[in-house]
Amino acid sequence: MMSERHLAVEFTHAGPVLHYRAEKAAAEEFAAAARRQSLVHRVTIDDKVSTEMTQLPYQRLFQP
Repeated sequence: MMSERHLAVEFTHAGPVLHYRAEKAAAEEFAAAARRQSLVHRVTIDDKVSTEMTQLPYQRLFQP
């Protein structure tokens, strides 16, 4: 089983902080891509994952 990470995502122009879970590589690539495109005010990754968290949408697009 691959290691999952928790992402806390605060988009630049909208609403509350959203919490997702994703495989480590996908989480890191999503964060890097979102920062490059200036889509997020802040995105953090940690290991505080819960099964109640929603999977990062379209996670496979950010996997190597």
